[in-house]
Amino acid sequence: MDKYLTPELKAYYMNDFNEKVVPFSEESWKLDDGVLEYLQTINRNPLIQTLYSKKYNINKSVNNDSESYLMFTYARELEDKLFKVFLSQTTSAFSYGDDSKCYFTFTYPEIEEEEEDDEEDDNRVNIGCVRDGNYFNINRIWVHFVDYGPNSHVRFWEFVSKELCELTHK
Repeated sequence: MDKYLTPELKAYYMNDFNEKVVPFSEESWKLDDGVLEYLQTINRNPLIQTLYSKKYNINKSVNNDSESYLMFTYARELEDKLFKVFLSQTTSAFSYGDDSKCYFTFTYPEIEEEEEDDEEDDNRVNIGCVRDGNYFNINRIWVHFVDYGPNSHVRFWEFVSKELCELTHK
């Protein structure tokens, strides 16, 4: 069953983002260097909300990982435009050559079991995507970009943040 972003859900996700995600400093869950500005830009759009992200950093790449990604949710009135325009333009603009590809996945709402506290965790990770079993209970899109050039990732994030910030249903 479809579930879309509403003003009430936008407020919930923004509170989690501003109060828990942005100030979080533990290395394994803190925002990647340079991604905050892009997420804030996207989140200015009342019809879109970022949920999860990774920004490629050549200095922190592990196992030759060269991926950036963004998971976001959206209001029902944006669905057609997202799939017919934004995702088509984005995947076309950032898929070139053998070493560069851009693709997306769509996921329906799902309820996950909340994680049990354990001694190692000690309640330090109190962000929605980890603690709230309903956090991903919403339609969402992942946009993935794989490329070994750091400048390509900057262009990807600039493009995606601008386009999603300005996207309207009209």
